[in-house]
Amino acid sequence: MGKKELLLESAQEYDAYGATKKQVDLALVRLSEFLQLYPFRKEPGRIDQLTALDLYDPGKKYFFDWIEHKLKALAHLKIGSDLIWRNARENIETFKHLLRMAVSESMPLSEKIDANWEDIKFFGGDKNVAKKIIWCYFPDDFLPILKTEDLEHFVYLFEVDYRKEAQSIYHKEYAALSVGEKYQLLNAIACSFKNGHSQFNDWNNLYFNSFLYKTNSPRDIEEEEVEDMQQQRRIRKAKLAPASDLPRKAKWIKTTAGIKMKVEPGIAKLRLERADYTCENDPTHKSFLSATMRKPYVEAHHLVPLKAQKDFGDDNCLDHQNNIFALCANCHRLLHHAVGDEKRPLLQKLYDTRRNKREKAGIKLTFDQLFEYYR
Repeated sequence: MGKKELLLESAQEYDAYGATKKQVDLALVRLSEFLQLYPFRKEPGRIDQLTALDLYDPGKKYFFDWIEHKLKALAHLKIGSDLIWRNARENIETFKHLLRMAVSESMPLSEKIDANWEDIKFFGGDKNVAKKIIWCYFPDDFLPILKTEDLEHFVYLFEVDYRKEAQSIYHKEYAALSVGEKYQLLNAIACSFKNGHSQFNDWNNLYFNSFLYKTNSPRDIEEEEVEDMQQQRRIRKAKLAPASDLPRKAKWIKTTAGIKMKVEPGIAKLRLERADYTCENDPTHKSFLSATMRKPYVEAHHLVPLKAQKDFGDDNCLDHQNNIFALCANCHRLLHHAVGDEKRPLLQKLYDTRRNKREKAGIKLTFDQLFEYYR
């Protein structure tokens, strides 16, 4: 079964008792309360009446209290401190100008997001605050997924090649698109997928959004670390897989954590065997004897991370013997936890090793592209 089929199957089983639907309905009631207080889409002229204290006034009702806290159930903003709101208050005329664009009926979504939000400190980057404000006024038009990376993750599950779509619509590489162009493109794909399948007929955008996150949420760093530890144990107990330099096709399975690529531990064990259970960075690195295998303890590491599979397509599986390296525990932890400059020499060495064989398996990228995955 492919990713899309597994996703549609999950939709049929989702929220059997309606608990999430009740939460979504309550969140939308809160949104209607917000829109009554700040009806700027219907009455844009009222933006002129906003005062600095209307934006941010701790202990009282204010605009950003709704955006950050009271409407948290719509889309969660990770705000480090109230400096971001103080900056908006101190630049109120700039914010009013941006807000007028945000609630505009005629301006495209991409242009709203690509407006100069960065003129207010901490409002730039992936423009998450801007995206949430815009969504609150246009909840039927797109999904409240704030992080571009999360949208890419979900669209990949829909089995749509957003890179090809970028070429078709914008006539340029996806990587060259602006934040707003990426967001508009990915949302158009997501909404088209939702509207094109009967499983989602009666679902509003917020409910569909909750389904995606609750069934297939992108993993954070801590979850990836736990998964890696579990995978290392599976590798030590696995049977050797057959050796092959040919490209592999990615296979997908449904787990309690969502839809994920099937990883074959026997392939990684084959790499450990071929490295004679020594560190491929430096065979002189000392290790201890593994109680499971009675061999020197080394760990398997996918050079191009498995989370990057969406960038290579299902025909070029990253769980490939030539994308896996045997590393001592210290070198492995270095790649996961060291600052970027300390990772670079080891990454360059591994990148140059078996590069031709990786490329024959369809795993082609520049060193700079590889390094981006480790930032």
